[in-house]
Amino acid sequence: MIQKHLQETEQTETNSKQFTKGARVYVDFISDSRTEFSGKQIKGFARVDRHENGYVYGQLEQGTPFMCPEKYVELTPQEYIKQLRLEFEQWLRNQEQYSILIQQYGNDVFIYDAIDGYQKLAISLAFELWKMLHLCREENKVLLKKLSIPASATEKTNLVKAGGNHE
Repeated sequence: MIQKHLQETEQTETNSKQFTKGARVYVDFISDSRTEFSGKQIKGFARVDRHENGYVYGQLEQGTPFMCPEKYVELTPQEYIKQLRLEFEQWLRNQEQYSILIQQYGNDVFIYDAIDGYQKLAISLAFELWKMLHLCREENKVLLKKLSIPASATEKTNLVKAGGNHE
């Protein structure tokens, strides 16, 4: 029970980062509301206005407003890469070696081109490795959920305290 609550909280926190205001998303759901849209399929690219309590609110590109559960919303590939880049850059700034990169390249560490990617070879290689690590982490989370195994030592400790995991 505690594990399920922790997983739901973790998933909500993860999605909260993804569906920030202004993010480009793709929605596909059947409206179930008390408006003229009830029973109609709402499908297309949209911008997020807000995300709260498991629901995403926004507007389709043609102006139609929508509200639906987050499970019917996906980030566009461009938005996904943009968010990955932001997470990567924040992570790299927190590393001890970041000061060495600043000494080598100055403030131009994160020059990014939509076609070629990061212009500095060291940053480009680090980003490729970081994406692979990120993907492995996501796959690991899915696998752990399927196996009902706590994803972290903290969750395991909480389960043991609650009496849910006897070794």
